[in-house]
Amino acid sequence: MAKNRLKKLNKRDRRAVIGLGATVVVVVLVFFIVLPFMDAQAEVENDVDHQAALLQRSLDSIENQELYRTRLQELESEMRILESRLLDAGNPSLAQTQLLEILKFIEQQTGASITRSSPIPERSEGDYTRVTMQINLECDIVELTGFLRSVAEHEKFLMVDEFNLNVGRSRRSRQDVLRPRLRISAWIRLS
Repeated sequence: MAKNRLKKLNKRDRRAVIGLGATVVVVVLVFFIVLPFMDAQAEVENDVDHQAALLQRSLDSIENQELYRTRLQELESEMRILESRLLDAGNPSLAQTQLLEILKFIEQQTGASITRSSPIPERSEGDYTRVTMQINLECDIVELTGFLRSVAEHEKFLMVDEFNLNVGRSRRSRQDVLRPRLRISAWIRLS
């Protein structure tokens, strides 16, 4: 029946129908067979490249295993050294007491006078807790410098978080004195 209709068409229309049919067949082949095959092939190539890169990284890791083990031991050693600089207390309240004792020891060494001390609520960050003490000092510039230097050089890791400086008259000698207010923090590891 389709042949009969095709024979009824003139020569030019027949060529147009056959050309259009061939174009439709080519388009269907390209879009439904060739392009999906090419996409699948590109996806397989990408997957193979990704797997090859993973394999190469795994081989590099195996080859450098001793280097990684040595580096891990070095890092663990550094971590033990750094953790030895944390306060020894096991809980925040004992740590604040230990921090205050350290600050009073530094006070005795430098001649600065702690006129007021108050604990600041602790802050936990992961396995570690930061304990902070706010202190007011009365001192001269040499004593203040010595105090700050002793805090910075102490065997335990102490950090000055906040530093405010006021100048006032001494109650004892009626001379100008420095009255810094400091927030000093230290760290403990929660077990």
